[in-house]
Amino acid sequence: MNIKHLIFLLIVFLVLVTFPLDAAHSSDHSAILVFNEEIFGKITILDEGEDLVVELTKPVGRKIEIGLDTGEYLIINIPEGRIFKAWVALRKGTRFELYTEDLTPEGAESLQEDKREREPQLSANQPEIPRETLLGGESYSHFYGEFGTKTTDVYDEFAVLVGGQLGWIFNHSFSIGFAAYGRAEHEDEYEHWDCYRDCDYRGPAYGGITTAFIFPPKNLIHFKVGALFGAGYAWERHFYIFEPEIDIVLNISQIVRLQAGLSYPLTDRSDSGLDDVMLNVSFRFGK
Repeated sequence: MNIKHLIFLLIVFLVLVTFPLDAAHSSDHSAILVFNEEIFGKITILDEGEDLVVELTKPVGRKIEIGLDTGEYLIINIPEGRIFKAWVALRKGTRFELYTEDLTPEGAESLQEDKREREPQLSANQPEIPRETLLGGESYSHFYGEFGTKTTDVYDEFAVLVGGQLGWIFNHSFSIGFAAYGRAEHEDEYEHWDCYRDCDYRGPAYGGITTAFIFPPKNLIHFKVGALFGAGYAWERHFYIFEPEIDIVLNISQIVRLQAGLSYPLTDRSDSGLDDVMLNVSFRFGK
């Protein structure tokens, strides 16, 4: 096992350890309360008897999901010294998302006064819990561009491939695009298989459709898991390629990200030269 395989196993381990943290809050409960990205500051959750259930501090720009039992809860939010409140009623098996407009300074007091009278009304007028989807919430997308390098062994020799991607990213969490990479070498003279002596060596080079899932995208350091599906050529011979990839991503700014990780190309031809782990470094530009 070489150093590239050890790095790959380390990245997989970090993903498995980090990813389940947010999910832990929502297990073993009959309903889920979601705080929208725009809500921030100190949050206190009280039950119907106004006993403390949960107290936390939430950063802006990130959703938080909390698993709760069915019932009514008083939400108190203190973002910047001001107090905002709201009552929410959670039904079994539902997922309720709370927005900033649901929290008002007088909301809790006015609702508390007629709590008994409003109980049937809540059941009738409470908005239908949206179906959970892959992208989640209202969908929005942005264009992105990416360029980078891949280092690996090609025909048992160290090689560098350069290239990039263009595509669209949805809700900061899912992307789809087109990528192309080629060996960064000048044309040279080689003798290889059925190629005549002094022919120009070309490749390997390949491209195709890429997809990726990014989680959790708003964190300073997060992860990206994706794959490339496409075709390429080497020594004037075409091949098909499937290349899964895993990356650690660093948010340098709101539109620039540094990515580093590993991928493994799988081709239908043993003479493609792509049969070893690739170490990838790239920059992605886009919101």
